[in-house]
This record gives sequence, C-alpha cells and structure tokens, in this order.
Amino acid sequence: GITVPPKLVKEIVGDVGVEPGRLALVEFTLAQLYELRRGPSLSLDTYIKVLHRVTGAIAAEGDKAIGDGRIDEAALHRLFDALSTVDDAGGAVRRRAWLSDLDDNAKVLAQVLTKARLLTGDYDSVSGRDWVELAHEAVLRDWPRFKSWLDREWAFKLWRQRLTPDREKWEKTKDADQLLRGGELTEALLNRQRYRSWLESRERTY
Repeated sequence: GITVPPKLVKEIVGDVGVEPGRLALVEFTLAQLYELRRGPSLSLDTYIKVLHRVTGAIAAEGDKAIGDGRIDEAALHRLFDALSTVDDAGGAVRRRAWLSDLDDNAKVLAQVLTKARLLTGDYDSVSGRDWVELAHEAVLRDWPRFKSWLDREWAFKLWRQRLTPDREKWEKTKDADQLLRGGELTEALLNRQRYRSWLESRERTY
C-alpha cells in the first residue's frame, strides 16, 4: 500500500482550509502526488517543492489538460464564461452549465477538463439534461489561465448579468419603454460587436 505521512495531510488540509468541496480538493491533490511518487510513500517535499502545494496542483493539471496551445481559445473562453459568475467586488463563483447550451468545441474541452478532474458533471433527472461545473471553487483563482481571463473579462460578465433581468422583463412584455437607450444602448452595441459569438440570439436581439 501507499503511506501518507500525517504531516503531509496536515499541510494539504491547512492549504485547502474551508474551501467549498474541500474533501474533493484534498483527494485531487493526493492523486497528483500519487502520480509523482517515487516509492511506497507520498512525499511532503514533493508536495511543497515540486507540486507547489494545492494551487500548483490545480495550475499544473489545467495546463496539462489543454496541452501546448493547439486548442480553440475562443471555445475555451466560452466555456470559462459558462462556468462562472462575477460580483461587484471583483470576485467570482462557479456556476452549473447545461451541456446542451455549449457549442461542440466547448463540449470537447469540457470533456477534457472533466477527465482531468477539474470539472464534474451529472444528469439532471428533472430537466432531462446533462450538466457540468467546476469541481473546485479554487479553480477560479488558482488556475492562472482561468484567473487571468476572469480579470480581463470581469466588466463584460458583470454587464451581462445586470442586463439579464431587464431583458427577461422585455421578453415578457415587449414594452418599448424597457429597451436600452443612451449610454446603456451604446455600451450594449459595443459589447454585441465584440462578444457576438458569446451572446445568445435573444441577448443580441434585445
């Protein structure tokens, strides 16, 4: 069998803290260490100096999963968008995405990241649809590729989230007084031009 030193467990649990899904995150990190083992015992030294702790484990697995850059970057960004929401303070949280809402290229990337244990998914018996979500909230901040994308596109995501209630109200009433005007309209047109492939048809129509 494989020995897991108590000091290693203490370090990992301390690094994970009160992270949502922390048990899954501990398991994920131990699996990474198992792959790096050189004997019958997992190594604290490997955890700190090679894996660079939990944050390093997430970053390394994410970069390894998507390979050397020969991927559809636009599809990866659309997947990032589907899997996250942002707040006014600049923070972000994971959200569940329906597979049927993803385009084919984004679905392929979702499968790749699920195999890497960075995403998880299941079948929703009520809606009859399959879903995926980030396996760990930490992926949002500890995978530099995801974090840098969130920092760059935070303003757009926040704008889109704020637009949703007004759009849904307009779709129900078709009241012209609820349409965008002035500066809000100008901002919407600029975002529609820049993010056209990310927006749903109903968003572009509004």
